[in-house]
Amino acid sequence: MTPVSTLLPLVRRIADHYRSRVWNPMDREDLAQEAVVGLLEAAARYEPGRGVSLGCFGARRASGACMDHVRTLARRSREAPAVDSQSGREPWLGHPAESRSPESRVMLARFRRFLAKSWSTQGGVDREVLRLRYHEGRSVREVAVAVGTSPATVVRIERRALDALRKSFLEAEGASKRGAT
Repeated sequence: MTPVSTLLPLVRRIADHYRSRVWNPMDREDLAQEAVVGLLEAAARYEPGRGVSLGCFGARRASGACMDHVRTLARRSREAPAVDSQSGREPWLGHPAESRSPESRVMLARFRRFLAKSWSTQGGVDREVLRLRYHEGRSVREVAVAVGTSPATVVRIERRALDALRKSFLEAEGASKRGAT
């Protein structure tokens, strides 16, 4: 049987794979710890008679633990306010708002105004899906239950609605630039 300590380099590689998805250094260390905890859980449940090596079994659990941790961080960032009033940070973007260029701050302000105006133009189901996904931070499955459709349909509706918003925003920006020249 393989000792668990010999699998630590494998677990480190798995955690490194997921590190690019996490911007906070503290969360990166937590990610490595989650991977090791996943490996230890796998070792406790491992049954050699099943024909799978501990390395393979442990790697799957360590990868799953990392994925769960990244999902938790993403969920936490969706639930956070758009801008933290004390630090001036935009948690969902991972860096302070004041570090943005003036051009990007102007574009972000324009986009927020555009969203406020165009929100009412969205169709009933499209608007509800976007509201549940982005305002309430619900998962695709939760939205599917709330709307009464399948998760695949929710993904299609979300993509269609975001594409329509993107297209109309770019058209509005193009029109405003043509009008300014």
